[in-house]
Amino acid sequence: MKNIYESAAQLLRQGQRVALAVLLSSEGSTPRDEGAGMLICGDGTIVETIGGGPMEYAVMRRGAQLLREGRAEILAFDLAGEDARAQGEICGGQARVCVCPLSREDLPVLERIGAARAAGERITVWLLREGGAGAVRLACGRGEPPEGREVLYREELGAQERLFLIGGGHVCRAAAQVAAVAGFDLVVADDRAEFANQQRFPGARCIVCQRYDSLPAGQVREDDYILIATRGHRGDLDALRWALTTPACYIGMIGSRTKRDLEYAALEREGVPRARLEQVHCPVGLPIGGRTPGDIAISILAEIVDVRARRTGARNVFTAEKGTGE
Repeated sequence: MKNIYESAAQLLRQGQRVALAVLLSSEGSTPRDEGAGMLICGDGTIVETIGGGPMEYAVMRRGAQLLREGRAEILAFDLAGEDARAQGEICGGQARVCVCPLSREDLPVLERIGAARAAGERITVWLLREGGAGAVRLACGRGEPPEGREVLYREELGAQERLFLIGGGHVCRAAAQVAAVAGFDLVVADDRAEFANQQRFPGARCIVCQRYDSLPAGQVREDDYILIATRGHRGDLDALRWALTTPACYIGMIGSRTKRDLEYAALEREGVPRARLEQVHCPVGLPIGGRTPGDIAISILAEIVDVRARRTGARNVFTAEKGTGE
């Protein structure tokens, strides 16, 4: 569930009451798949979504009550029944949602999840039932869950995905805004201090470098994404030379096919295998026809999100109890 655990920790530190709602199972046509989650806050707001519509509204209302009572519950929904159709719900499936209130006692678990992801380590998150039906707690660790606990939900988390923006111009600035919404941590590099700073890229880690091929490749992980959009061909070539030495799962470079072919030829002469070059996304982005920096940024992030979905869909493991509900 990406940043939802970090968001829960932040809200708890601020003194807010929070409940975690997780989609345990979904059958047929439902708005979202198993593992979707959201936070229900004591002030009535939510963070993220489990699909919207009447089901989510019902979870919000019941979740607010459970938050006041301090107990968990598993909610069952029939999105094909008469009541669902009367409310305009046409998905036609069944879903089960666990609502689990969190407290400051859960902060160590949430912080451990955040620390593991920041360090690039894998970690497993569980919702465990203990004792009565309303006793559910959040736990995390490596390997198997504690013995004697019923696992309602299990999620394998990898590192927090980062997007490296190589170049701080108009496209990368727009890409940073879209990427933040998509849940990426940001690293921005430029050879000009006025283009790589917190004022221009709030919340990003900013690097001012002498040359783009001198960036530290060892800091890039296999869960990271790289977008190259410097102010000139020389910068792009240096940045691509650097990016190809990293294990990043995605490398994209702005440019025409003519520019791409010239730069690929230069790198091939340096000994870079053609097969490695063909892994680069260039021209970058999905062909949506936009021309402004914002349009281009949206097309690029659409491609990146597609790559992420394919990777995490194959890597992440979601398991949940099956049954008739409570």
